Amino acid sequence: MMDRREPTDGERQELHDDVLGLAWTWARRLADLQPADGPRSVYDGGETEQRAATAARGHALELLAEAATAAAVDDLRHAGEPPVPPAPAVAMWTRDQVLAHIAAAGEPISADTWSSYVSRGQAPTPTRHIGRAPVWDSAQVRAWQAARRGRGWRAGIPGLHDQETGS
Repeated sequence: MMDRREPTDGERQELHDDVLGLAWTWARRLADLQPADGPRSVYDGGETEQRAATAARGHALELLAEAATAAAVDDLRHAGEPPVPPAPAVAMWTRDQVLAHIAAAGEPISADTWSSYVSRGQAPTPTRHIGRAPVWDSAQVRAWQAARRGRGWRAGIPGLHDQETGS
């Protein structure tokens, strides 16, 4: 059996950088971004371009996680180990990825609005923190978005305006 060791902090950072580079490569391919578009160049554009690029990178990271899980199962199979059913991959989204998803659904909100929703319990709480950055389970955010009332939903309630103004 081959010995293995844990990677050093520097090696972990190198792996992290490599994965992000690969994610940007696939994001460019899947979202028809320009070859120069990447972590820095897309942020020179407008807010819509930034959110679209961040969402494309998030999607690419989800695909990479699925591919890594499938590769690990194949490795076990080839090593003669009994196949282990892969754990379902839980895609975690940063605040920017959450905002990009909401914007892609046609109801963009600001980062401050999202933070207010979370603090008041009107949006999912972060699943965990990576360093100091909160991350959300993408499935919870998608379910919340699907159940979310749209902008101006109260305007359709008969008599609401009369009750609020007293007229």
